[in-house]
Amino acid sequence: MPIKMKVCNAADYNEALKKRGRVFQFFEEAIQVWLDKDVLKKDRCKNIYSNQLIEILAILRYLFKYPYRQLEGILEDYMAMKQLTLPVPDFSTLCRRMAKLSLKIHDHRSMAQRNKAGKLSVILDSTGINIYHTTGSHSKENSASRQYHGRQQTRKMHIVLDAESRDVLGMEMTSGVTHDSTPVPKLLRAIQYPIENVYADAAYDLKQVREACQKGHAKQIIPPRRDARVKSCKGDEINGLWRDRNHAIELIRSHADYEEGRRAWKENVGYGKRALVESCFGRFKGIFGYHFMCKSDAARKNELMTKINILNHFNKLGMAQFKKVA
Repeated sequence: MPIKMKVCNAADYNEALKKRGRVFQFFEEAIQVWLDKDVLKKDRCKNIYSNQLIEILAILRYLFKYPYRQLEGILEDYMAMKQLTLPVPDFSTLCRRMAKLSLKIHDHRSMAQRNKAGKLSVILDSTGINIYHTTGSHSKENSASRQYHGRQQTRKMHIVLDAESRDVLGMEMTSGVTHDSTPVPKLLRAIQYPIENVYADAAYDLKQVREACQKGHAKQIIPPRRDARVKSCKGDEINGLWRDRNHAIELIRSHADYEEGRRAWKENVGYGKRALVESCFGRFKGIFGYHFMCKSDAARKNELMTKINILNHFNKLGMAQFKKVA
């Protein structure tokens, strides 16, 4: 029987949702960084508009799903309303500059959360984002003339999620046919804080994933596959590489029924936290949709980075807290 939950901080969460709609702060921030600093120093500058401005405009574009021309029109209307004489970037400039941005994920966590050394628990997972406005397997009359077919119509977004703050700490974009485990070593290396636990599903039960966890001295909370066997370190393998996996296999097999043993292992290691990443993907696609707005892979990666920064900002404003219904 499913567990019924209800929001226990409705008033605070309601205020947080209202704050998400206060977008004029983005315009005020944009005014402060409108022009590139080098414009004032020399006559010929490669970029008239600052990177900070383009990043802020990208937030407005992806948050409200504005086409480039519509975004240009909003900026012109805002300049007229405020009686400002700043130049407005045209739609082609916006398209070119947003594709060339070098974006990073902004860390919105509090200092207490950042300084919690050795206690960081992260969750690994990936999800598909469609190039077209329909799913990769959706049949259309123009399917034969499309540039991409099948899984080529999607890109995978791989993320590292902080289990405590629910913030995304790292992201990589790959093709739709790339295995989930491929970018894991790079994702974990990019995290600047000590990691205690790494949660992932059975698709990550691979040597390269466990090696990346072991190098960071992180506990591997990854379920072994059904036909998994106990292993020992051989050759140049890291000492203790298979320790967590072997312990999971032994615990599961200590029960007569496989499913019962699997449930016991999940309860023992707190595997239920992995569901947080599914909630993250649900919020991401609920806010931004299931498809890209951009046409090139360089621009698509920046699009995902911008959307993740928006999602992390929403987490900072406030999140719903749940409790069981008696």
